[in-house]
Amino acid sequence: MVNKELKNISPTEKFKKAKRYYFEVIKMELSSLISKYTELPKKDIASAMSKPPSLNMGDVAFPCFNLARIQKKSPKVIAKEMAESLEKLVEKPKIIDKIEAVGGYVNFYFNREIFSEQIYRRIFDNEYTYGVNESGEGKKVVIEMSSPNIAKSFGIGHLRSTIIGEALSRIYAANGYKTIKINYLGDWGTQFGKLIYGLKKWGDLSKLEEDPINYLQDLYIKTNLEINEDVESASKNYFRLMEEGDKEILSIWKKIREYSIKEFNKVYDLLGISFDLVSGESEYSKRGQEIVEELLKRGIAKESKGSIIIDLESEGKSVGILRKSDGTTIYLSRDLAAAVDRKKRYGFDEMIYEVGSEQKLHFQQLFSILDKMGYKWNHQLRHIAHGLYLGKDGKKLSTRQGSSIKMGEIWKYTFDKVTSELRKRQETLLNDEDLEKAKKITRAAIVYGDISNFRENDIKYDLDTIVSMEGDTGPYLLYSYARCKSILRKLSYERPKNPLIIKPTDKEYRLVSKFSEFPEIVLKSRINDDPSTIAKYSMDLAKEFNSFYTQCKVKGSNREEYRAQLIDMYSSVLKNSLNLIGIETVERM
Repeated sequence: MVNKELKNISPTEKFKKAKRYYFEVIKMELSSLISKYTELPKKDIASAMSKPPSLNMGDVAFPCFNLARIQKKSPKVIAKEMAESLEKLVEKPKIIDKIEAVGGYVNFYFNREIFSEQIYRRIFDNEYTYGVNESGEGKKVVIEMSSPNIAKSFGIGHLRSTIIGEALSRIYAANGYKTIKINYLGDWGTQFGKLIYGLKKWGDLSKLEEDPINYLQDLYIKTNLEINEDVESASKNYFRLMEEGDKEILSIWKKIREYSIKEFNKVYDLLGISFDLVSGESEYSKRGQEIVEELLKRGIAKESKGSIIIDLESEGKSVGILRKSDGTTIYLSRDLAAAVDRKKRYGFDEMIYEVGSEQKLHFQQLFSILDKMGYKWNHQLRHIAHGLYLGKDGKKLSTRQGSSIKMGEIWKYTFDKVTSELRKRQETLLNDEDLEKAKKITRAAIVYGDISNFRENDIKYDLDTIVSMEGDTGPYLLYSYARCKSILRKLSYERPKNPLIIKPTDKEYRLVSKFSEFPEIVLKSRINDDPSTIAKYSMDLAKEFNSFYTQCKVKGSNREEYRAQLIDMYSSVLKNSLNLIGIETVERM
């Protein structure tokens, strides 16, 4: 059966009213039990519970340290008394086999057969949707992501925002939210006046069609090399004419924008990413000017040396410039207009700006000004920052210094490595199906190479490492998935209408327990805005499966059918997990 991708499932089909995942149901039952012996609310009891570091210590543990302050006893004594009292109860939940105190914790051991059966049924009954929840049902989230600057190659600097933004969109959708992805292009500003100056002095518009982006970048560099007061003045004048709506200048700018979007779309097609809206700063120039005038009239902004500023130094947010001395807008005023427009257009509950950490001050200023304007929904806006890509030497990659990497170069290098590896594995030439597979593996390498890192951390970018078929890489995860599919084909396995239910061995149960963690991982990744949680879970799951398969014989064993069933469930959970970070699985490697 070919699994559907989460993003292609309609909301009504995606969420099947499974309000709580199974582990949470058990925790709530245990909370009711424990509440009889404590003064703590059930909600606090449930949130305090956690999984012990080893299954030998139980399936869930309740810490007694907070109770020690209330009851004036040591945590060990409280844990021992509570465990003994709960163990004597006749009407314990059937899921509980044993309760014991370990240090200052009360540890609960599940009935493994009952627990496993519940997990099996949840996975088999919800193959495409296992792990999703409805915590965000009825809510909208707008995600601004990618946002490259036109007239430039799509570089590594915008790759993180693209990949992380896509993962966040999928994760929020899996948590019940309606997601709206906006690609907000950097298509307005003085730099385009400078580019138009270069085009008019040295350029040939007919050459734009041949190699538009490289041609524009060369012209921009040439203009910067020629920079002087006259060139600077002419460039500012061209941008002023753009803002005033000059038809000739705007027609040149529109061609630049169209060619840029066409080139960007090639990158998005390779990454398998689309948007609900592609907009740009240019759309908010006029409204940005109106907002500046409004802020002046209300005394929120003021004139300083010809510029219009807003002083936020008392809030530790420096001085924000809203309009330059030549009368043209700056991106802060345009972002104010964009935020107001999006709230009016979408009525969002949350809006996320997935933008680099170097823009932290800008967003602090943006949110503060909106608050001063009386838009109390400013608390619904969040800057989800990411770190930088660094070279192997640990230095920042910079376009100006010539050390940045173009996305096209990253893709080609990775794709060539992948196809070379595939050729080693087969004697025949690569066909169209093989090349399509190579694209998915390439995408997995690039995406996982980013997502596996916590988003706020800087990354030393090493293509050779992320392309490897071994270790913590995207290709390894695809290999693990393809491997289990190969095992099932060799076993001539067909999924049963009703899962086989027997008591699992320790190694089998470890795998089932890992399956059970996935719904909570999906929830936590949304709460923390951290896609790396999903990536790390995927790798941990793959390693647990590898350990299981290495130690547990499948074909020809007296547990063949049961273990084949476990392998089938592993493939479903891993596929759903990878899908949430934008990685599509392959059936064969």
